[in-house]
Amino acid sequence: MLRMETRSTNSSSPLPISNFFQRFLAILGFVFFANLFFFHAFGAVAFVFLSLGLFSLTGAIFFEKSLIKKQFLSLAGILVSLLLLSGNIVRIDNQFGQFLSGIGIVFLLTIFTYLLSTQLIFVRCLMELVLAPFYTFWAYIVSGFKFMGLIFSGQWQARLDFHQNQPKLSGWKSILTGLLVALPVLAVLLSLLSSADPIFSHFVKDILSEDFIKDLPARLFLSLLIFTLLIPLTLFVRKKEFVSPLNVLQRFSWVQEISVVMGLVILIMAVYLVVQWPYVFANVPFETDLSRFGVATYSEYVKRGFGELIEVALLVFGLSWIGVIILRGKKPNQKTILPLIQLLLFSEFALLIASLFRRIWLYQSFHGWSLARIYGGFLLVWLISMMLTLTARLFWQKRWVLAEALFSVTVLFLVGFFNAENFIATHHPPTVNKRVDYIYLARMSADGYQGWQQAFSKAQEVLFKSGLENKEMINKEERREVAYAGIILGQLSENYHWLIKEYGKEPEFRAYLQAVFAEQKNSNDEYLNRLAARKEKMGTAGNQEARNLDYLWQEALKEKKYLEESLGQLNNKDTDWQKLKFNLSLISFSRLSMVNQFADQVDDDNSFYRSGEKEAVYVQNQGLDRIFTWNASRAKAYQSMKMEIDYHQLLSLQRKYWQLYRKISSQPQEERDYETDISFDSPFLQ
Repeated sequence: MLRMETRSTNSSSPLPISNFFQRFLAILGFVFFANLFFFHAFGAVAFVFLSLGLFSLTGAIFFEKSLIKKQFLSLAGILVSLLLLSGNIVRIDNQFGQFLSGIGIVFLLTIFTYLLSTQLIFVRCLMELVLAPFYTFWAYIVSGFKFMGLIFSGQWQARLDFHQNQPKLSGWKSILTGLLVALPVLAVLLSLLSSADPIFSHFVKDILSEDFIKDLPARLFLSLLIFTLLIPLTLFVRKKEFVSPLNVLQRFSWVQEISVVMGLVILIMAVYLVVQWPYVFANVPFETDLSRFGVATYSEYVKRGFGELIEVALLVFGLSWIGVIILRGKKPNQKTILPLIQLLLFSEFALLIASLFRRIWLYQSFHGWSLARIYGGFLLVWLISMMLTLTARLFWQKRWVLAEALFSVTVLFLVGFFNAENFIATHHPPTVNKRVDYIYLARMSADGYQGWQQAFSKAQEVLFKSGLENKEMINKEERREVAYAGIILGQLSENYHWLIKEYGKEPEFRAYLQAVFAEQKNSNDEYLNRLAARKEKMGTAGNQEARNLDYLWQEALKEKKYLEESLGQLNNKDTDWQKLKFNLSLISFSRLSMVNQFADQVDDDNSFYRSGEKEAVYVQNQGLDRIFTWNASRAKAYQSMKMEIDYHQLLSLQRKYWQLYRKISSQPQEERDYETDISFDSPFLQ
């Protein structure tokens, strides 16, 4: 049975006032700490700091010195795991890896709260590990209603046991009185020190700035909100008793029923494995036989259904887990072949996992590596570890949950620690029709900077070295290469655009903006010339086309004015740089990738940049904003990009691309399109 009990905490007994004020002050301290994050950018470093703050808050509220020896190993393991996953979040840029590490951190914090509040050494079974976050949240909700009930009923004095703890209460009163008296003393001291030292005065003014004073009401509101959300923790109680909801499976003795279900699953799985075995572990005759089933190539066969097969593996694992639970609830003298059926299903599961690994290997042989296949491989490794412990449960009654928790944290850490994108770029990049998919490489995060380099080299080769500008007619294949080079260039330009904003020094950022706005102005002037020629050719006709042309003309003039004003501000050395705010963005990837034809050149200003849009505010972070959003991989990528793929080269390639764009758009209508042969919906990319 998965019913586990120890002496439960009596939630109706009075809470010592010393414990209440200890928790109260811990919450108050966290509220002050949380003010660091108000009205600041929230990034990887901010998430780590906040997580460590919550860890400290939980420890301050629930930690018991009497249990330090018993809980030391489990709590130390949680802290080490928390630090490792926090390091992953700050170190990597891949959003999926960061997401998994973030989920792991949140889960560890809830387990930490669960163990401390229940005074357990560790969870006692896998189901308790899975449900611990939900039980913790439910205990928090109950504590919230309990706190409100005490306040509205007027019983809070009796609940906190004031009379039995009067000496301890007087000590807390002294501390609070001292804090109140200290406030005016500190105010006078700060005033005197500011008058004595101009540097310290400047420091204080930065902290108590005009923006800080303006945001003070909002800060007070947010502080009160956080305090209100956390105050139920002063009465937080979680019973040690745990009853697994899966115990219901043991009450009905469904041994025969689950044996039938699992027997049929074994039959279906056996048929599937026998049928697909010759094709997954293929030889040439079977490979050529695939055409009978509507599959053109062997590579297409191993590509199909990978996600569905992983779902099948998860389904089989869940069914096996239910089978083990039901088997434990069988009657003492009841005979059953369920253990044998379980072993057969485990064997088929192992073969299914082997076939999935084989598909991963075959897929990369034909199409190169992809993030989906690599992360799918990590999931399979985790499933194998879980199935091994599940198999062990058939033979040994041990606390396998310790091994399962360790395996899970290890896999989470490895997903972040292993640089999958760099591995893809340097070993076997993804291919389509035996050509490297450089757009895939350009769309990777900063972790795959090597892929950015390869994509940049490909764009250079297409735009500069192919001699397309000298050809009389650019054919369909070449048009596709130019279009792909444009998509690569747009993505790399956007990467640089954000990296220099986040990690560039002020002179570097200013020089970048000057170059971009100057390029924008040249592009805008050319665009106005084309529109003027078009207007002159059209005359004064009042049709819809003329009205559309007038609208484009007015919009182009607005952009021209904004560009001239921005360049004037950038070139004026007396301008306060910190107060400048520019509206600058790039063409979105979705817009670049959706077009499969080169449009009429007059309908576009031939630029990757868009300026003057109020929602596209583009300014550098300062102070805490810069610290909170710092990321090691992105900082390293910026330094590498600055040396190897700087904005001068990107702008030069952009000019070349638009020259070829205009050449293609001047060709006959039927000679402007191209066929897209790659997917833009690949998962785990930017």
